[in-house]
Amino acid sequence: MFTIWKYPIELKKSEGIEMPYHSDILRVDLELGKAHIYAVINTSAQFHIYWFRCFYEGEQIDRDESLIYIGAIKTKYEGLCQIFKLEGLAQG
Repeated sequence: MFTIWKYPIELKKSEGIEMPYHSDILRVDLELGKAHIYAVINTSAQFHIYWFRCFYEGEQIDRDESLIYIGAIKTKYEGLCQIFKLEGLAQG
């Protein structure tokens, strides 16, 4: 069965979130001041770790990594955080 789930994400340099294989990342958004990633998941699929990276304005981005843009979150103090999913990583 496929359903939409939300997963909390900390806006730090790198974070792994355990989600089912082949999850379709929809967007990132704030809810009550906390960042979440929304995804369509297959509830019967096995889990693995998806890795995400957060970059703030002026930070260096390693273009050698396979980064897929998810969206941006405006934080109160740090500014605008651009969030990317690292494609192809399934280890912890």
